[in-house]
Amino acid sequence: MAPPSTNKMAGTLLLALLASSAVLAFDHGFQCDLPDAVDPYGDGLPSAAQLFSSDEALKLQIERLRASVQVSTVCYDDMGDYDKDERWEPFVHHQDMLQRSYPNIYNQATIDVVNTFGLVYTFYGTDDSLQPILLTAHQDVVPVDNETLQSWDYPPFSGQYDSDGGWLYGRGAADKSSLTALMTAFESLLTQDTSWKPDRTMVLALGFDQECAGMRGAPSIAELLQQRYGQDGLSLILDEGDPGLRHLDDAILALPAVYEKGYLDVWFDLDVVGGHSSTPTPNTAIGIMSEIVVSLQDNPFEPQILRDGPIHHQLICQARYSPNAVPQLTKAIYKSDLGLAANLMANVSRDTQWAVQSSQAIDFIAGGSRVNALPQFVTLGINHRFAPQDNKFAIMRRLADKTRAALSKYHIALEAYKGDDDYHEWVKAQGLESSSWPPRYPDHPFPGRPDPGHPYPGHPYPGHPYPGHPPPQYPYPGHPPFQPPHQRPYPPPSPEIPHWTADYHGKVTLTNKRSFDASPVSPTQGPVWDLFAGTIRHSFGGRPETVVPAAGTMAGNTDTRHFSTLSKNIYRFAPILPNQVKGIYAVNEAINMEAHINTVRFYYDLVRNFSHDVKKRRPFSVPQEL
Repeated sequence: MAPPSTNKMAGTLLLALLASSAVLAFDHGFQCDLPDAVDPYGDGLPSAAQLFSSDEALKLQIERLRASVQVSTVCYDDMGDYDKDERWEPFVHHQDMLQRSYPNIYNQATIDVVNTFGLVYTFYGTDDSLQPILLTAHQDVVPVDNETLQSWDYPPFSGQYDSDGGWLYGRGAADKSSLTALMTAFESLLTQDTSWKPDRTMVLALGFDQECAGMRGAPSIAELLQQRYGQDGLSLILDEGDPGLRHLDDAILALPAVYEKGYLDVWFDLDVVGGHSSTPTPNTAIGIMSEIVVSLQDNPFEPQILRDGPIHHQLICQARYSPNAVPQLTKAIYKSDLGLAANLMANVSRDTQWAVQSSQAIDFIAGGSRVNALPQFVTLGINHRFAPQDNKFAIMRRLADKTRAALSKYHIALEAYKGDDDYHEWVKAQGLESSSWPPRYPDHPFPGRPDPGHPYPGHPYPGHPYPGHPPPQYPYPGHPPFQPPHQRPYPPPSPEIPHWTADYHGKVTLTNKRSFDASPVSPTQGPVWDLFAGTIRHSFGGRPETVVPAAGTMAGNTDTRHFSTLSKNIYRFAPILPNQVKGIYAVNEAINMEAHINTVRFYYDLVRNFSHDVKKRRPFSVPQEL
């Protein structure tokens, strides 16, 4: 056996050889050749470094972001009409704040107010031959749980800035960072030149209910833009995304999400007979529902990487430009072992797992009214974000099958997706039997009620509450062990020795309350991508690491799903590192102001690069030091 140092040296040499032969290894298809960095200096305006590197610029951005965070634009799931629900009032104040903070935008842009609180700012260009671009953000934030208020270091809507760590705290600090950075980019352009006018029309849109289903803001904005620009009428759409930068050894991966995973909410409603807890059934409704939960959690989805899909391309980029970051993954990609690569990704981190695997989250359960009464009703809610390799209807069927298996010993009926015609057509097309399941007691007047004296073969009575555990022993020496009724030998005992079986008298109903498919995949090649990725390479260049834009995945969902007919180039990207935000949707939510300033710089460069005809641009120059 070679000494460890020799093995390590050999491994390093192998990876170096693999990296040097990247073009040969990937000559069958995608090679991850990088576009040139694109410096927008040709427009004669000050650089991002000149505008946003001073203490004064930092102070101004702290005040702008704080002003937005301090307005509690919380969107609740049960928001009512605008003129009746006072919880919409903060959105009025937020619009007033925007007008005060960005006066040049309000003086120069054409502004459409859409469905009361949606805002569309249009900066009309001088060249109608250039397709417009759309940059988006949202004004709303998720609620703060009152029970967590004591755990916050600062009040959640204070916008408190901690100068020691550089963190600005508050609910929605990260989301409103994107909004503030976009507004700042346009305001800064107009401040440098109040007559600034792009060649290309630029559209900035702010939704207001992305965090609570998003059915009032973005759809209304999309309808306006569809009427104005038509099918595929926009060159680029860019929305917020997850933190999209990753330090990997000698590279910085920039991962704009080129698609969003699909979404599925399924609700389980269990209805059984109740009663007093002094004479309980062997298992209560809560226990039965818990068995369904355990069955699902014990059977997660399989990780998978689709060949020549976005994740495959991302890993090719990683293997080529940062081969030593995860050596096993690099070897798997060069060997085209996507099964191994998927399993490695599923084990590297929480984020990488859900890039290659559909998720199921048990997010809601409710049941029971008091501690001495058997619960009659239990409700369970499960949220799924499914990857392109998984089918929505197949997931729904899987839930029904797992539920049916868990219920079989209780003789409880299952009603699956009643009235969902699309699902039932899919089931029929697959040649499958109905998902719903009546209890296995024929000719009985009520579903779920067994005949206590006549069990059917293969369906034991539900007597012992913990399958697989031995029955309790009788506590007095000399007595035979206790046997629950369903375990006693047949024929059944005589009437003089009565036995019983639980009659749950019940049914579980499955309902698809909300769902939509994964979004189309946007390209990572072509002129639009090259300019977008080239801007990223410029904005984060000037460092020793190579900046590598590559395809990313959005596990969550954004307003862009409503804009899918407007462009084929839709990306979601927050140009920050994961450790530059914390407490998202939780206690002590905050963003590091260095990350916010970098976001401002990026948007400023992006607007400048896309606002002019690329053909008119002066020759490329070395990216400025940031």
